[in-house]
Amino acid sequence: MTKEDFLQKLETMSKPYVTNDDQRLQLKMTLTNAQRSSRIGYLLITLPCLFLLGVLLKYYFNLNLGVIEVIENWMYGINQNPFLKFLMPLVLTLGPLIGMGLNLLAISHFVFNKKTLELQINLKFSLPNLVAFFVSAGVLFVYVIYLISQNFYQLQHFYEHSKGY
Repeated sequence: MTKEDFLQKLETMSKPYVTNDDQRLQLKMTLTNAQRSSRIGYLLITLPCLFLLGVLLKYYFNLNLGVIEVIENWMYGINQNPFLKFLMPLVLTLGPLIGMGLNLLAISHFVFNKKTLELQINLKFSLPNLVAFFVSAGVLFVYVIYLISQNFYQLQHFYEHSKGY
C-alpha cells in the first residue's frame, strides 16, 4: 500500500463519533432520585431523633414530660415480649443505616462499560444528601453510644463471668 492509497483510504473513512447521551441520561436519573432519597433519609431518622430527644430531655435536662413516660412504658411492654424484644433497637438502628445508604447511593453513580472494562464513578455533591448522610451517621453514633451506656453494667457483668472460664 502506497502513501497515496493510505491517505485516500483515510479520507474516505468515517470519522469516529462519541456520544455521551447514555451518561447524561444516567446522571439525570441520579439527580432526580437524589432529592427523593434525601427526603426518605430524613424520614428514616425522625423516629431515632425523637427517641434521642426524649432521652436527652428526660435524663440531661430533667424535664419529665408525660409523653416520654408513655413511650418508655410502651417500649418496656415491647421488651417483655421475646419475639418483639429486638424490634425497637432494630428499627432505631436500621433507620439511620438505610438513610445513610440511600443518601450515599444518591450522590454516587457507577457505570461499568463492558466493552472497555472500565468502571466510571461519578459523585454529585448534593447538600441535602450530604446533610442527611451525616445526620444519619451522627444519630446512629449517638444511639450506639446510648445502647452501650445503658447496657454497660450487663456487659461488665458478662465480661467478669467470662474471665472465670
